[in-house]
Formats: sequence, structure tokens, C-alpha cells
Amino acid sequence: MKETIFLNKELESLFLSGDPFLVAEDIQGEVFRQTANRITKEFSFEGNKYFIKLHYGVGWKEIFKNLIKLRVPTLGAFPEWKALKKLKSLGIDCPEPVGFYSKGINPSNIRSFLITKSLINTISLEEALQKGKFQELDFPTKKRFIEKVALISRNLHNNGINHRDYYLCHFHVDSNLDAEKEIYLIDLHRAQLRTFVPTRWASKDIGGLFHSAMGFKLTERDFYRFIKTYFQCSLKEALGTHSKFIRTSRDRAFRMFMKPVLREIDISFK
Repeated sequence: MKETIFLNKELESLFLSGDPFLVAEDIQGEVFRQTANRITKEFSFEGNKYFIKLHYGVGWKEIFKNLIKLRVPTLGAFPEWKALKKLKSLGIDCPEPVGFYSKGINPSNIRSFLITKSLINTISLEEALQKGKFQELDFPTKKRFIEKVALISRNLHNNGINHRDYYLCHFHVDSNLDAEKEIYLIDLHRAQLRTFVPTRWASKDIGGLFHSAMGFKLTERDFYRFIKTYFQCSLKEALGTHSKFIRTSRDRAFRMFMKPVLREIDISFK
């Protein structure tokens, strides 16, 4: 049975007592998210805080369902571990990976976990918008944030990475909204890494990002500022040369926005 483990020295003593996955399951902490196949929780160890994601086998049914839809199934913690390492090499700020474990050969029942250092004194851009903090920023600070998110997006896609959950909730910034401090990109468990990101997948990321920004009183100029920075060209050139990409991203954002609304409309005839 294939088994892989990597632990920073700071965590080695935590896993001396037996099977690493069983030890990880027994770690006490605050559960942030739990699904049938994954648990995410924050824990403390020797004065430091960490996040651990435990992945359980997804089963063949889930694998085939994704393959039929031409989607790459998420098989454990390795894709996120690999993505975080890649982001670090590109200079894109993200949670620091400090532990990884995987056991099994059968892709349907691989058990694995990923440990990262917790982000301290940060807030997601989505939360900042929900609380009205972002809207209160002065123009130069707001402009700086928009341009930095656009540059992260450009760097990501130009280096063969698409996120697949690309929303403002996954960008963490300084809790005091200091635009000169790091912006961290999180939750990369569905990220895809390759030599080149197809336009279809890049526009899906950008469409998701636009969708997550809707309803927060961001302006048309904010949108244009993002586009200019993402494509690194004038607005005229962006709207001309890249019009199809922009239109596809925009249309995806509106479809995502309208989907829950349309779901509530009763179209039955009585």
C-alpha cells in the first residue's frame, strides 16, 4: 500500500503515537467545514495555530460522475498540496503548507490530509464587502486592492493554474484593509495545474470572481480597472482583442447570479 508523508519539524512530535491518519482524526479543534468526504478544522499545537483538511475516499460513483461531465475529480489532499507549493514558487501568497499525508493506491478510497499554518489577522474580501468596510476605503486603496487581485489572477492563469472555486471569499487580506500587505489565496483543493490554462477554464475563474463581487456596489470603472490590469493593456485594446473572453466571463457571472433566483420561480401550470 502506497504511503507518503511530509511533516515540518514543528509537527513531527504530534504524529509519533501511531497511524498518522488516525492521529489526525483525533486532533481536537474547531470544525469549519464538514462534508461526506472532507473535514476542515483549526487546531492549536505548541502555541501555533493550524488548519487541517482530512480527505476520505470519494468512491467510484463520484469519480465516474465527474468523468462523465468531463470534470477532474478531487482525489484527496495532494492536488492542494501541489498547488500551494506551485503558488509559493510563483510568489503568490497562500497558506504555508507544513504537513501532508496520503495512504492507498485505489483512487476511490485514498485517505489523506493537508496541514497549513493558520492565517492571522486576516479577513476575506467577501466579508469586507459584506460589512461595508471595502466600500468605505479611499480611492487609491480600493484601486490597489482591485489591481492586486487582477495581478494574482493573471499570474495564476499565465502559469498554468486555474482555481475552480475562484471567489472573493477565498482572498484573505489584512483585517485592517492595508492594501500594501499580503493578499492570500486559499482553498485550492480543486485547482488544476498544467502547462497552459484553456481559455474556457480561465473565463470560468474570472466569471466566478465577477459573480462573487455582484451586489456590493462596485462600479463599472472598478470592472474596467480589473480588466486593464488582468490583460496588461489599454481598456480599448482589452475590449477589442479580448471581447469574447470578457463577454463569456460576464455571462457566466450573470448565470450564476440568476440560478438561485430562477430555481425559486414556480413554472408549473395548475
